[in-house]
Parts: sequence; structure tokens; C-alpha cells
Amino acid sequence: MKKGHFFIIWWVAGAGKWTLTWNLRKLNREDFYFPLSYITRKPRPNEEKWVYAHFITEEEFKKSIENNEFLEYAFVHKWWYYWTKANDIVKNWINAWLKVIKEMEYQWVGQIQKDKEFMTDVTTIFLDVPDEELIRRIKKRDKTISEKEVENRLESAKKERKFWKKADYKIITTITKEEVLKKALEIINKHNK
Repeated sequence: MKKGHFFIIWWVAGAGKWTLTWNLRKLNREDFYFPLSYITRKPRPNEEKWVYAHFITEEEFKKSIENNEFLEYAFVHKWWYYWTKANDIVKNWINAWLKVIKEMEYQWVGQIQKDKEFMTDVTTIFLDVPDEELIRRIKKRDKTISEKEVENRLESAKKERKFWKKADYKIITTITKEEVLKKALEIINKHNK
């Protein structure tokens, strides 16, 4: 039976996951599907009218955890909860022959890879960026960010980099957005079934 494919994008914070997924969305390919994310932090100014993520309260998030509604979630940067509600969305869309593209916390990548239903249908892409560039990007997009939060993000980056060897592909995002998109598409297009 022909099936779709699950592409997991994971990253060092500030490496450009939202930019990449946004640019993939703009292609309007009928064979791409992007499950929404759930986030407990407040939206940044450029995200206030964003339709690609749900910004919810921590109480709502914890209630969803209790109700087993998440495929995966994580408490990140010592501040917020993130991510993906299940409702069989991912599995259903994979079975519909689509390419499911989802940003996901590194803690869950190995678990998803072990899932027998996904096993041969998962490809992981790791996005990385040097620390100096990471700090520059973080401060550029959020001018009110505290030094403590910057430190937390650098600490998270160290943990995230320990796992990059488990990825199928790695993209260093110091190249242009267009080049990052091109590299990602080359990877995705290798998996036409």
C-alpha cells in the first residue's frame, strides 16, 4: 500500500525553523501537509495574526496533556510548553500519501523513529547555526529578550546539538533563506513514493 512520508524538522533555537516551514508552505504544494503547533508563550509582534500555530495558556496545555491529546510536547528554554496535538492527524495524513512536515522537539524524534507504524516513513532534518549568529537572530527578533533567556537558549542549543547525529540530514542555516529552502526541497523530493 502506498503511504505518505513524515518529515521532522528539529533545530537549534534561532536556526530558522519557522522561516523554512513558512517558505515550504508558500509553495502551496498539494502533497504537503503541516500540522499546527501549540505554544504557551505569548506571540511575538510578527506572530499576532499568525495562522500556523495556536497560542494557548499553560493551563489549557496541561489539560490537553492530561487528556492525552498530544503526539509530542516539551517544556523548552525553562519557560514554555510546545507542540503537536495528535488526534491521529499525522497518521491519517501519512496514509493519505501526503508529505507531513512538522517541526518537533529533539526529545521526541527518537521516540517517533521507534514507532513501528512510522519506522521506514520518517526523515529527520536538523537545522543548526553558530552561537554568535544564533544570539544575533534572537536579539533581532525580540529586542526585549533578557540575558537570562538568551543564556537558557544557548544551554538548550548545547543539548540539541548532542542529538544532531541522529538526524538523516543537517543544514547549516548561515546560507540564504532561498538556499535553505532549496536544500530542504532536495531532501523532501528524494522521498517521492
